[in-house]
Amino acid sequence: MSVRLRLQRSGAKKRPFYRIVAADIRSPRDGRYCEQVGTIDPMHEPNVVDLKLDRVDYWLGVGAQPTDRVKHIIDGYKAGKYISNAAFAEHNRARRKASQEGALLAKAVEMPAAPTSAPVQEPAADEPAADEAEA
Repeated sequence: MSVRLRLQRSGAKKRPFYRIVAADIRSPRDGRYCEQVGTIDPMHEPNVVDLKLDRVDYWLGVGAQPTDRVKHIIDGYKAGKYISNAAFAEHNRARRKASQEGALLAKAVEMPAAPTSAPVQEPAADEPAADEAEA
């Protein structure tokens, strides 16, 4: 049995998501596979890649041939060209937090300040002022 490391497409129309799988060379692209060794989400810049390098090394050690694209992904992952899912999630958390803080700051600026003391009332015209009443 000849095994190849290749991409298996999933995801919605025009929103691709790929699994990196070890599959028999005779099985269809999105068909049966031996093991999933990683994922790649090309919809982000840089691409979000997760690989089980120990399993990739195992399959390469037993004779599996990577496709050109998968070889490029593996080499880029080892070189640090791609971002992992954990790093991407942390980046999103920080971005969301900054966005929420900015929105709260914008609300604080837009809202009028609450009055700090009761408004001063002018004495009525027919009532004498306090200074005049004492004299």
